[in-house]
Amino acid sequence: MEAKNLENGLKVSILTKILAFILIGMISTTFAELWLGYVFIIGDPTISLLEMIIFYGLHVVFYYNLAIRFRKSSLTALYWWGTLFGLYEAWTTTMAYYGYYNVIGHHGEILGIAVYEYFADVLYWHPINSFILTLMAIQILFYPAFTKKMESSMLPKTFIINTKRNKWFWGLYFIYMTGMLTSCTLGYEAIMIIYFLIFYGVMLIIYLILKKLLEKKELSPLHVLRMGDRALWFIGGLIAIYYLFSFAVAVGGEPIYEPIALFDLVSLIYLIIAVIVYPKKKQYYVEEEERYILEERNVIQKTLIFFIYIIGILIIDYYLFIFISIAWINVYNPMAFVIIFLTYVWIILMLKKVKTNDELGVDYFDERTKEDALSKGWVLIGILVPLILSLLVRKVLFIAWILSVFSVEITMVLGMFLVVYMSYKVITKKR
Repeated sequence: MEAKNLENGLKVSILTKILAFILIGMISTTFAELWLGYVFIIGDPTISLLEMIIFYGLHVVFYYNLAIRFRKSSLTALYWWGTLFGLYEAWTTTMAYYGYYNVIGHHGEILGIAVYEYFADVLYWHPINSFILTLMAIQILFYPAFTKKMESSMLPKTFIINTKRNKWFWGLYFIYMTGMLTSCTLGYEAIMIIYFLIFYGVMLIIYLILKKLLEKKELSPLHVLRMGDRALWFIGGLIAIYYLFSFAVAVGGEPIYEPIALFDLVSLIYLIIAVIVYPKKKQYYVEEEERYILEERNVIQKTLIFFIYIIGILIIDYYLFIFISIAWINVYNPMAFVIIFLTYVWIILMLKKVKTNDELGVDYFDERTKEDALSKGWVLIGILVPLILSLLVRKVLFIAWILSVFSVEITMVLGMFLVVYMSYKVITKKR
C-alpha cells in the first residue's frame, strides 16, 4: 500500500515540499561548496549560497527522479547521472577552460580544457559530493523510510549500513574534506566560521521540522519530491534556461559570449538525455500482482537522427567560427567544445548501457533483514568535522599545507580513476 501510494503521489502539504527542496539543496550545497570553501572567498557569500541552494536542489531532484524513473539507481548509474550534473561547470562557468578565477588551470590546459578542473570538478567532485553524497545523507537522516517495500526509494545501501568498514570510510573522507576546506580558506577563518555555522543552524532547524512532519508517514524529502512528467520537463526546462542565460553573466569580471555551437548543443542536451537514455523497455512495478509490465519503446531511429543533426550543427558552427571569428579563437579553443560534447555523448551511452536495478539485483534496505543504517550523528556531526579539523590543523601550517596539497591533488586522481573504473564496469557488464 505504501508503494502504491508513493507511485500515485502521497499527499503532503506544499510547505512540506518546499522545506524538502530547501533541505536537499542545503545538504548538496554543504558538500559541494561549504566543504570546498571557495564560496567564502569570492563575491557575497550570502547571495551566492542562496543561489546555490536552488541550483543544487534542482539538479539533485531532477537527476534523482530520472534515476528512479528509469530504474537505474545503482552506485554505478548514480555516478553517471552525477557527471551530467557535474558538467554544468563546463557550460556555465569558465572553470573548465581557465580554472578558478579565470586563470590558467591548476595543471595547465590541453586543447582548451583545464586539465585539473575537468577531472576534479566534472568527473569527481560534483558526481560524488553534490549528488551521491547528498542522496546518502538523506538516506541516513530519514532512515527507515528507505526500505525495499517502498519502490520509490530504490537507492543502494553501500556506505550507508552501520559497519566498521563504513565508519572508517566516512572518517577518512572527513579528513580528506578537511584538506579541501583548508586549501581554499587560509586567511578567511572568521567569515568561514560565521557563514558555516549560520548555514548549518538553519539547515538543522529545517531538518528537525521535516523529520516531525514526515516521520509518521515514513517518508523522506526524496519521496515527497517524486515528479510526474510535466514537473520533470518543467525542472529540466528551468535548468536548461539557467545554462543558456548564464553565458551572459560576468564570471571572474569578464562577460562570457559563447559561440553559436555552444548554444546549439546546450539547447539539445536535455532532448538527448530524454531520447537516448530512455530505455527500450519501460518498466512499471505493480506490488499487488508481484510482476512487471513491460512497454516496448524503440528509440534507435530517433537516436540516429539526433546524433546526425547535432554533429552536423557542430561541424557547421566550428568552421563558421574559424573563418569569421579570429578574435574568439584567441580566447576559446574550439576543440574544448568538441571534448565537452564527446564527454556528454560518452556519459549518455554509459547510462544507456548500465544495467537496470532488476538486472543487477541491487541491494536496498529491507525491513526483513533487520539491517541498520549509520546513526544520524554521522551526518549531523560529520558536516561540522571538516570545519573543526581545519581550524585545528591551521595551528601547524606545515601540516595544513601538506593536507591541503594532498587533498587537492588526490581529487584529480580520483576523477581519472572513477571515470575509467565506472566505464569498465558498464562495458564489462559488472555490478
